[in-house]
Amino acid sequence: RPEGEDNAVISTREERLPMREDVGVSAQSRAPLASRVPEPWVRAVREYLVQVHGRTGSIRSLEGYSAIVLRFLREFPDPRCASSVAIQAWAYGPGPKVEHPNPATIRCRLTALTGLYRYAARAGLMSGKPAADNPRPIRHPPIPRGLSFEQVEKLLGACDDGTARGLRDRSIVILGVLTALRRQELTDLNLSSLERIEGRIFFEVRPKGAKRLRRELHPAAWQAVRVAMEARHGCSVDELPPETSLLGIHEDMVYVAVRNRARLAGIKATVHSLRH
Repeated sequence: RPEGEDNAVISTREERLPMREDVGVSAQSRAPLASRVPEPWVRAVREYLVQVHGRTGSIRSLEGYSAIVLRFLREFPDPRCASSVAIQAWAYGPGPKVEHPNPATIRCRLTALTGLYRYAARAGLMSGKPAADNPRPIRHPPIPRGLSFEQVEKLLGACDDGTARGLRDRSIVILGVLTALRRQELTDLNLSSLERIEGRIFFEVRPKGAKRLRRELHPAAWQAVRVAMEARHGCSVDELPPETSLLGIHEDMVYVAVRNRARLAGIKATVHSLRH
């Protein structure tokens, strides 16, 4: 996640989207900030963050952008008073956890603020876009480290313990390797996401920052998922309701499952390694 600070509760109509940072934080601790930010900007921030969630479909992106925007508002309660130079100094400056932020963090801060100011301009709160022209640092992304064929075999071997959980973890590994999906995309898959066309299985997915896509599911992945689901539910897949999750596990537990199996296999691997 880009930032690990601040607290947010974004409300839209009757829905409440709680941020992970909101856990254990009272309303009184948020009141001083809300009282200092002009009401039109409070509404703009909420609407902008709801828009971020609707565009990306990712709770993690919503949490990260919320943390960035709210920490910025603590220093600039009225964003109209922040000049382009001040915004750049804030984005390049230290955070609550790091004194020298890396280029990815700086770019994410500027991206979040640029989006906020663009939304404010469309809402008629201001005419300029002070965050748009700030230079972004050059990012040097690390080379992805995927798993070798031998490492995948060891990881699958660590899952073969004859239990329903082992079958589930095996399906996670095979599905991750053969689809290259992120963990949230993996856990979002359910039976209604699948479609059989002329004996081939296709699935619909919404990758990060993109529209829904349709891809073919490798027969080996479907076989592993089907066996794991039948072992978990004790019945045929055809008898399960359409909303049944393929993995039956939260996205955070996907990370834990792969990490634990990697330890048993004696290799270094995470759920991200499966995609590369």
